Amino acid sequence: MKSSDRTGDRHLGCRPSRDHRTITTALVSRNPDVEALGKRLDGERGINVTLRSELSEIGTRADRIDCIVCGPDVVDSRIAEKKREVPASAWIVLYEDNRTAERALSAGVDRCVHWGDDRNATVAHLATALRAAIDTREAKFTREALRRSNDLFFVFDPDGNLLQWNDRLPEVTGYDGDEIASMSPSDFVADEDVAAIEAAVRRVLESGSVRTEADLVTKDGEEIPYEFTGALLDTEEGARISGIGRDITDRKRRQHALAEQAEQLRTVNHINAVIREVNQALVRASTREEIEEAVCTHLAKKEPYRFAWIGEQGAASDHVTPRAWAGIEKGYLEDRPDVEAQRGDHITAATAIRTGEIQTALRIAEDPEFEPWREAALERGFRSAIAVPLRYRETTYGVLCVYAPRPEAFDKDEQAVLADLGETVAYAISAAERRRALVTNSVIELEFLTRDRSIGYVALSAELGCELTVEGVSPTGDGEVAAFITISGANCETVLSTVGDDPDVEATVVADHGKECVFRLTGPEPSVSGTIADYGGVVREADADDGEGRFVVELPYDADVRAVVDGLEEYYDRTELVAQRERERTEPSDAVVREAFDDALTDRQREVLRAAYLSGFFDWPRGANSGEVAEVLGITEPTFHEHLRTCQRKLISAYFDHQPPVDLAELMA
Repeated sequence: MKSSDRTGDRHLGCRPSRDHRTITTALVSRNPDVEALGKRLDGERGINVTLRSELSEIGTRADRIDCIVCGPDVVDSRIAEKKREVPASAWIVLYEDNRTAERALSAGVDRCVHWGDDRNATVAHLATALRAAIDTREAKFTREALRRSNDLFFVFDPDGNLLQWNDRLPEVTGYDGDEIASMSPSDFVADEDVAAIEAAVRRVLESGSVRTEADLVTKDGEEIPYEFTGALLDTEEGARISGIGRDITDRKRRQHALAEQAEQLRTVNHINAVIREVNQALVRASTREEIEEAVCTHLAKKEPYRFAWIGEQGAASDHVTPRAWAGIEKGYLEDRPDVEAQRGDHITAATAIRTGEIQTALRIAEDPEFEPWREAALERGFRSAIAVPLRYRETTYGVLCVYAPRPEAFDKDEQAVLADLGETVAYAISAAERRRALVTNSVIELEFLTRDRSIGYVALSAELGCELTVEGVSPTGDGEVAAFITISGANCETVLSTVGDDPDVEATVVADHGKECVFRLTGPEPSVSGTIADYGGVVREADADDGEGRFVVELPYDADVRAVVDGLEEYYDRTELVAQRERERTEPSDAVVREAFDDALTDRQREVLRAAYLSGFFDWPRGANSGEVAEVLGITEPTFHEHLRTCQRKLISAYFDHQPPVDLAELMA
């Protein structure tokens, strides 16, 4: 134990009391007089004596003996040997001459008591020596234990003067002995804990004990959480306060971990409750707008989230347009940067839509990828964010963005829960869109411009420098497609000559009207119509003028427009969307008849019917007779008539089979 200069190397002032403890003593001797003395010593207060004839009768654990007293007849060498076996007990030797005492002390015994004729005096001296030896040994043990302890130990007076401390205090704090001697207990703690330490000192003086926590501050400024316990001591020098400081860093870490787990559990329970509310709202919602509004409202109306919004990406732009939002917005959506100001690697709603994967910014204040939105987000108390794609099967319906007021808000479990929510919302939107499609006549039209020369009619218009219109495309059944094209600005011979340069394409004149010709072109090339059909759509119009093509696509109302646009722009170079429209379908009865008739036709029948129509076979007077049409198609005239009669029968059947029931009462009125 170290101490300041003003205290010297004195006892700590915490001398153990013998008032309530018995000193167990073994008296070793064959001398009857010594045995008699032992019996008298056994009557002294707090001393219990057992007699042993030989040192060998004492076990190595000393049978829990506090002190071993050896009579003058015990051999010195045996004492030294046995003491090495039983070092924990105090040793006292009765001596008759000084030489014996010197040898005993050299052997390491604690005390020597003179064996004289005055037995009363010997008993008194021996009893005093026993108590002193035990006190000294226990004080030494206590001092060594405190010195080696990982806890801080210190003693100070009521005025705050530090009097003694163990080695651990300078080791932990970095202060040397002189510095510590000039400090008070409150000098070792953080400023915010000084008042608590001063209050603890007052309490220990009043009640005798105290326990408190504070951050210990080292000389280097490091703060370490400590628990301090204090006790009031009544010493010969007056009142003293002893203190023990224990590093509770691990405890605080465990408490923090438990608190985090509890918070995570609370958050998960709350999120699950929100999810249940959202699911209930989804059941009640009948439109996409109601679904989106319900999701945002339930997510943002209370902790752990602060703001939520749902957006969708335009077909012709990467920009995400908000559709619904709730919570603390305060113009945040307006403050989001334009697409041009965003870098491709930023955490964005568009990234979530494009990749179909959740995107997170767990520390908005530090995340470099959130830089474009940081200032606007922090001003509104957003500290972390997540973007969840609303995707069901192969269709993406937008993105759900949620913001929380704390960093690291979205752990793996929470991300999984929100990902499930995103899929549920997407499914609900899909179902709502399907319901809407059943009761609406609306369709989506997309208009594209293209200069991709891999598209046959675009390349042909560029080579001929003419205008052309695609009247229809259909498969021939042998892996090729047949396109009927009307060409203006080029004569038939020029067209046939130009097409003839391509060995994979075959051209046949269907009709020659002088300034305008109709051709049937067959070839193996993939068509725009086939590509659109893969997305459930049809090409309603297609034309080209001097190498610049245009085509109009019709899609179902619930189609994934973004997927169609991305697919076409990826498949065909120099192709872009220029217009998106929503329009009403034709009269439902007409659409039903047309769909039924179209479904009834084979590809070959459809081709024969189109060739006859475009050649003028149905005109009056006829532009071409049956033999001429059959020649264009490469079939016999009877086969042409067979196909034509079949098509007519199917058309009439589709018409009459899909008429509304006749009201007989109305006919008879």
